[in-house]
Amino acid sequence: MINKKYFHLVFVTAMAFFMAGVMSFALTAINIGFSEYFVLVWLQSFLLSFVLALPTALIVSPFVRHITEKITG
Repeated sequence: MINKKYFHLVFVTAMAFFMAGVMSFALTAINIGFSEYFVLVWLQSFLLSFVLALPTALIVSPFVRHITEKITG
């Protein structure tokens, strides 16, 4: 079990992982279709997407949380 103090890091990492996976899958399917190279291209796209999404999510999430609290509270 992961210590509770790492909740934010684990949560953001999981969100970045799944969002990068879904978005890279959709965009790969749109751009090249389901060709014989789909899986290879998708995995390359996913890796790049995750590498960009994780630090972005870690940096942006505190600001988004703050803005959301102001809007909803």
